Amino acid sequence: MPYAFTLPAIRLPLDGITAVYLLEDPGRLPAGLYAPPGAVYDPRVHAAWVLARQGHRTSWLAANLGLPRHVTRMIVDAARYTELPARVPLLHSA
Repeated sequence: MPYAFTLPAIRLPLDGITAVYLLEDPGRLPAGLYAPPGAVYDPRVHAAWVLARQGHRTSWLAANLGLPRHVTRMIVDAARYTELPARVPLLHSA
């Protein structure tokens, strides 16, 4: 059986329900990646994850994405300790 890799996810207490939330968009799954069983996708969590990896702060994410501050703190902490992929050099058409 081939190996299956799952998308990154985090357990969050959001909207009164603690669940496993996907950090990446499941609609753009490359071949071989699968969502963990029972994982939920919330675009606000995905946006917070992307923006946290770019260095945005907890308070800014909470204010701009409508997420509770304790949730954005968990996302920022997870983003801080996640290894970033190698950057692809930008091609300039000058």
